[in-house]
Amino acid sequence: MKALLFQSPDAPLTLEEVPLPPLEADQLRVRVRSAGICGTDLHFYLHDELAQGRKLRYPYILGHEMAGEVTEVGKKVTRFAVGDRVTTETHVPCGKCFYCLSDRPHICISLESFAQKVGGVFAQYCRVPEGVARRLPEGVDFRLGSMMEPLGVAVRAVLEAECPGDTLLITGCGPIGLMTIAVAKALGVGRIFASEVVPERLQLAKKMGADFLLDGGSSDAESLILAATQGLGVGAWIEASGSPSAILLGLRTIRKGGRAILFGLGTKATEMDVSKWIVSKELHLRGILGRRMFDTWMKMEMLVQRGALDLEPVMGESFPLERFRDAFAMALSGKTGKIFLVP
Repeated sequence: MKALLFQSPDAPLTLEEVPLPPLEADQLRVRVRSAGICGTDLHFYLHDELAQGRKLRYPYILGHEMAGEVTEVGKKVTRFAVGDRVTTETHVPCGKCFYCLSDRPHICISLESFAQKVGGVFAQYCRVPEGVARRLPEGVDFRLGSMMEPLGVAVRAVLEAECPGDTLLITGCGPIGLMTIAVAKALGVGRIFASEVVPERLQLAKKMGADFLLDGGSSDAESLILAATQGLGVGAWIEASGSPSAILLGLRTIRKGGRAILFGLGTKATEMDVSKWIVSKELHLRGILGRRMFDTWMKMEMLVQRGALDLEPVMGESFPLERFRDAFAMALSGKTGKIFLVP
């Protein structure tokens, strides 16, 4: 099969012909019909600080967001059959540690990334452990199906922000930040403030339904938020960028007792006055890593099946594997929504 892989830590991503990996008894073999480029994939593509901090096994196929058709099932698989349309949760837990046994497998002590555990999805075929496979809801096409994993982050963030009827600030309007706007509107959040440094993404935030568009690089963003909330600040804040300046904006403009949800992954540390911005504000601060397995998925699937989410503005172009450099260049430009590879 054709696949995009890294041969070694210093090697660039290349398109290669590789053997189909053997199917284990508890796995599905899936023909990949659509695969999304994630922000994490961009870090690995660039070999930046975040990527260099990971212990990776080489060679490996990149990619973890996908949807496709089952072409083969292992002998122990009981819930899926050839022809099923599936996507996948991409946290692969051990099932035995303290966190797995206390209903939190998404933060398993031995948690492995999908691409490292079973192989990446930027390929014509991939393997999916039965325990993390999800059947695509009726009416969901493969492109939307390959967005279910990041969409789950947006759904969980809004649910845990507990902000229906309240004001919400979203810092960072990458694909997941944009999806967060759609989820927030579907769940009845009040006015939504969207902060972003890339003008094209702010326009996408407008299409998604944000009420206030803020230039994250402007010194006026804080005063505009405070003016629009009568000096109180927003009731909830979802941080989707990992940027130190975005984090400081959120800390300054969330009101006392507010709920802050952080999932953006940055490459630089953020210095903050904990006493002033967290303790004195009685801030409820929570980091989230992916989706709750599988509570978040069931809630997300219900929203999708009800047609409650308009995600079309987030969906960017699709590229064949042979044009992967063009696909990554467009994703890295920051001027578009989700970019897809179609093997």
